[in-house]
Amino acid sequence: MSIIAQKLNMSKATRIQKISSPGVGSSFSQRISHLAKITDILSKVNIPQEVLKGSKEPDLLIIASISQNVPHLRSEWLISGSGVPFIETSEDEVKIHSDYSDINARFKRLRIQNRLTQEEIGNVLGKSRTTISSIELSRQTISFADLRLIRRKFNVSYDHMIDGGEIFSPTDVKELQEKIDDLKEQLDIYKDIIKFQKAEIARLKN
Repeated sequence: MSIIAQKLNMSKATRIQKISSPGVGSSFSQRISHLAKITDILSKVNIPQEVLKGSKEPDLLIIASISQNVPHLRSEWLISGSGVPFIETSEDEVKIHSDYSDINARFKRLRIQNRLTQEEIGNVLGKSRTTISSIELSRQTISFADLRLIRRKFNVSYDHMIDGGEIFSPTDVKELQEKIDDLKEQLDIYKDIIKFQKAEIARLKN
């Protein structure tokens, strides 16, 4: 697809953000049905009928293919229904989806950033060191189940793993901020308790 065509598609994607779209709790087939109404995805990607009907989960190759063929589509929304379907950018910023092999490269980078050996991350995912090595060398693909486990264990967004987007999803950031705020409130309570106890000790000494 040409850069101009991608810009035109991006403009369309930005305009349809306000259209009600399936959110968290919706099925993959519902999100694909929504995409089919606003893009020509079904003519570009061969999605099995079992997946379209919701009787079978998509594999990661299908996810990656959809992501590559729909400019500015957020993988986080496609997989989980979280947030809006499309990335909002200016028309001068054209997001080019990555090659599927980049997923394997990001998997390796994630392992290294977390200072884990291939054997250690294999234990987390229930895979052998040999399998992890094959994934990092792009000799073997990451399964959809693996991707979901990676997201849960390492708190990394689907957007990042599929096409190099933000590491944390907006939902993750919001939840993290809420946890920080709760901890701050608890800390203030403990500070008040300590202050009261010090005052009581001082009073008793007098």
